[in-house]
Amino acid sequence: MRHRGGVERFSVGIVMSSGLRQLVRVTVRFLPLLVVVYAPTLYLLSVNPDWWAVTLLVDVPVAAILSHGIVHELAGERPTVWASITAGLRRTPTALGAVLLMLFIVAAILAAIVLPVRVGGGSAVFVVVAVIGVGGASLSLYSRWFVVIPAIVHEDPGAAGALSHSSDLTRGHRLAIVAILLLGTAAYVGSLAALVMVGLDGDWDALEVGWATVAGDALGVVFALYRMTMSATAYHCIRAEKQAASPEELARVFG
Repeated sequence: MRHRGGVERFSVGIVMSSGLRQLVRVTVRFLPLLVVVYAPTLYLLSVNPDWWAVTLLVDVPVAAILSHGIVHELAGERPTVWASITAGLRRTPTALGAVLLMLFIVAAILAAIVLPVRVGGGSAVFVVVAVIGVGGASLSLYSRWFVVIPAIVHEDPGAAGALSHSSDLTRGHRLAIVAILLLGTAAYVGSLAALVMVGLDGDWDALEVGWATVAGDALGVVFALYRMTMSATAYHCIRAEKQAASPEELARVFG
């Protein structure tokens, strides 16, 4: 279905079909960058999984870089890889600040949910309520802040302002965003489960176990890229729907 002016309405199908095409394109266009960034990151994690925070320092600039390229391409332009890299890195400090603020808010909310469980002695009822509460709160906040990084890259409302701006943009689309997230998560978990099942059925030596670990880490990177491309695609579709703008007008807005 299309909005007046020929702009497609936001929907799970439209965002996912367009986002998956973009996932393939950005993987090809930015492959050297992705290899340079993620190869040492995966190696560090294989040496010491406790260094998981490194992924945050990697994912944020990569998301900003890809967001620049994806939104401009969807708006009818094709910026160079270097232009996307410089634009993304320029917004990375603000994006990192926004992500840290999000993590702080999430931690505070989760603590408020989990604390009564400890007070209640960890009974089954309290545990079930806490699990439902944590899951619901996580999905609600994630869908609310789903387009924070694209908003920072293309509009620069500031770290705190990006959270409220993303909330405004995603209003009315959050259930669809949750569906997009759950579908991607299901595919990721299913792929990991298939990898584990293959390992259980076979008699793997140490080398094969090592390769399986690398494959699992690679699936994690693909899932991260999926979230990044869906975020940028959703941002473009929401802005296009709200503004009922043509690709050329969007290019001028984001230029």
